[in-house]
Amino acid sequence: MEQVYIDVEEMLRRMRGNKKTVATMLGMFLEGEELKQLDDDLNNKDHAAAELSSHGVKGMVGTLSMPILHQAAAKLNAELKAGSPNDDTVAEYRAALEKTLVEAERVLAGLKEQE
Repeated sequence: MEQVYIDVEEMLRRMRGNKKTVATMLGMFLEGEELKQLDDDLNNKDHAAAELSSHGVKGMVGTLSMPILHQAAAKLNAELKAGSPNDDTVAEYRAALEKTLVEAERVLAGLKEQE
């Protein structure tokens, strides 16, 4: 079974079927400072800042119907709240992020073709 990095149908439902809004939200996700900030916080081992950043990313990707990244961000956030994330959890988050970014670009390109 293929993993679903972006549940486009769910995202469309949440955005009341408005493909332009979905395209705008995906564009904001792809250009988002939140992702860069979390990456910087993790690289700097600033766990307090990373906890805040991961919480924001978790909410954003949940809203955007990105289940695998949402699960990875939630696990990362929970470990950061407890003190320090496991290296495997950080790697899992980064792998999910990379695959979700690729999928977001693909979905966005498809939406733009439909305009």
